[in-house]
Amino acid sequence: IHPVPWLHFTPGVRFDRYGTSYYSGTLQDFTFAPGVVLSAHCPETGTATDGNTNNQGASCGNHQARTAVEPSINAAVQPKSWLTLYGGYVKTYRSPSLGGGGGIFQSKDANKYYILASGAYYQAGFKVHVAQFAHLKNVLFGAAYYHLNYSNEQLSVELGNGNVINTSGSSTYNGVNAYFDVDPLGGLHLFTNLNGEGASYSQFVSGGVEFAGLPVPYVPAETLNTGAYYVVAPHERT
Repeated sequence: IHPVPWLHFTPGVRFDRYGTSYYSGTLQDFTFAPGVVLSAHCPETGTATDGNTNNQGASCGNHQARTAVEPSINAAVQPKSWLTLYGGYVKTYRSPSLGGGGGIFQSKDANKYYILASGAYYQAGFKVHVAQFAHLKNVLFGAAYYHLNYSNEQLSVELGNGNVINTSGSSTYNGVNAYFDVDPLGGLHLFTNLNGEGASYSQFVSGGVEFAGLPVPYVPAETLNTGAYYVVAPHERT
């Protein structure tokens, strides 16, 4: 949508349907100690077999389906031919991670815990592109701020004894990204990308302990990528 030549809007909407089926067809052949009675449950029908030992593999088959609407809007202002200011918002969803024993469809009721994770993403920034500046060509640089709210994410926590418990939570990501590209001469190209990011849990409870405000692990605070390459174009001969 271009109401005026220097203003651009790009709205969007996407409809999603997620479907996951679980089939319990594992062949079981075990010799148990005297007195062991397996327990089994079927969250879909509500039926259960009482026992004194859990049997996750005995859960019945199940199917869950969820639908979602993902809206988005992006806007760009171009006050100069070489300068663009932009911003946008998008809402996305994804199916939860289901791998591993003891999770959804097994020890957890899928009717209750099969919840789509959602991400609300905002960004705003600028970009400058100059075809020729003095002896430099294709000068491209810019920076952007981004913010992500990641909700209803499935989290696996490994305990000291090796067992894994499944829980859920939400986290927030804030970051700034900057980049610079230029062709200083001939076929030589230089590029640099710098990113700074902070990520923390906004809601996460495990084992009765609240982890809100603590950093999300394995998210680097700063990253730097820089390099150069040279292009040699062979001449065609007849």
